[in-house]
Amino acid sequence: MQVSSSLDAFVQDFIRQQSAATEVRIERMQRLGGGAIQENYALDVMLADGPIAGRHNWVLRTDAPSRLPISLGRAQEFAVLESAWKAGMRVPEPLWLHRDNGEVGKD
Repeated sequence: MQVSSSLDAFVQDFIRQQSAATEVRIERMQRLGGGAIQENYALDVMLADGPIAGRHNWVLRTDAPSRLPISLGRAQEFAVLESAWKAGMRVPEPLWLHRDNGEVGKD
């Protein structure tokens, strides 16, 4: 599925700000199948400079247009994954949380 250029630009700017990279190149941003409650994208990213410079393969999770009342919100899901990762469980390290109100956090 084709990703909109505005989403691509938004994600690139967000990663640049959070990673302290001087350059962010998104080599691939592909929407993944599944995900009734959120949309998931595979990202292949190259970062120049900054503390995590280099090539990365990440998954971007975004809210889908529809929600289920019983599902966790994005901030809650982030907190659960971060707690699991800190406890040594085999989950991907959650890096950054973007809130719709403009805040960014590492809950």
